[in-house]
Amino acid sequence: MFSSKQTYNAGRLVHSSRPVFFLRVSRAGPRIPLLPRETGWRFSIHRVNNFSAGTGRAAYFTNYSNVGSAVVRADSFGSGYGVFAISDTGIGVYGYSDSGTGVYANSSTGTALYADGDVSQTLADDGLVKAGVYAFCSDTISSITRSFNNVNSITITISNGVAVGECVIDFGFDVSNRYIVATATISGAARGVTILTFSGETATFFRWDDAGSGINGNIYVLVY
Repeated sequence: MFSSKQTYNAGRLVHSSRPVFFLRVSRAGPRIPLLPRETGWRFSIHRVNNFSAGTGRAAYFTNYSNVGSAVVRADSFGSGYGVFAISDTGIGVYGYSDSGTGVYANSSTGTALYADGDVSQTLADDGLVKAGVYAFCSDTISSITRSFNNVNSITITISNGVAVGECVIDFGFDVSNRYIVATATISGAARGVTILTFSGETATFFRWDDAGSGINGNIYVLVY
């Protein structure tokens, strides 16, 4: 197998459907033929730089075969990274697929996917928690102890309800077609919470005791 470690600027690797491979060091530059193989190949680029301003790509890989092979495969047989991407202000790694999985993570013994930071998702899609709130629900002194909004940067707010045990939470995004889960918290007594109404960006909660009477107190709310 052919192996090379070089530094190229605006490198582009072109993979034809035939077992012949080329390295193009620039979009208009000459194609450098790599060693043809019938069953496979291995090619390593040590560094690819793109110093142009704007949205230019440092490297572009295309696979025209219908065999189902990977367009890009990165192997690390030591303690290093298989894929390591850094972006100062943009996206480090971006995955897209017309019909399949944009980014797939798998691990036989370790963690398949780990995020050192917040995880967000668009509002219309399912799978992740959109928001979470820990609040004191009351008709007089409602307040939020902590919360997070993974849909946008709007701060979640709360207002007093019209009766004891009621409060209204404004999540900052449309919750009318989402899934809301609420739990009342207290030690040593039976408490519950009901979602009375939800429309637009707000939802009204009613916290009650074992007799069904409203009672002010803490609640947890999650929006999926």
